[in-house]
Amino acid sequence: MYDTNALRKILTQILTEKISLAYASGRISYEATLVAELYRYIKKYSLYNVWLEHEINLTKDKKSGHFDILITDSLNIIGAIEVKFFPGNQESYKKDLEKLVSITKLTTDTHLRTNPISGEWDVNYTYKVIKNPLCVFAVIGYSDLEALNIVKWESVSEPIPNNFLHLTGIVNSGKCEFV
Repeated sequence: MYDTNALRKILTQILTEKISLAYASGRISYEATLVAELYRYIKKYSLYNVWLEHEINLTKDKKSGHFDILITDSLNIIGAIEVKFFPGNQESYKKDLEKLVSITKLTTDTHLRTNPISGEWDVNYTYKVIKNPLCVFAVIGYSDLEALNIVKWESVSEPIPNNFLHLTGIVNSGKCEFV
């Protein structure tokens, strides 16, 4: 079994330290910039490969939605991150939680690299999701947002994945503190 504790530690540190500062300095104004900042810091502080906005094969005939961030080590998908920036309601993050559940049940191989000449998937690089990948739900919002409260998971029909990290950045007076 693959140990994702190092990844968990790196992501927690990035969100609690770097993303909090980036928000306070005004560099994060949309969900896309939050994803971009996460990408930048994961690349800077780890040796993992980071993939943005990728679909993966859930079954032979069905693809997932786009994951905000997938993290790989060699040809193993070891983590998936879904982020929300001031989500308006429960429906706006229910699909993200369902995607995190879906990656834990993946049974087929998938491709993330493309052939730079043809633009088709590079079948020479087949990725597998490890057993119990780290599933991260990172949210920035005001303290009264439902997405900050993990108890709201009951909106999803599946149980919380075993290896789940829920990081919430609570905004107050221009600061974002992750808990």
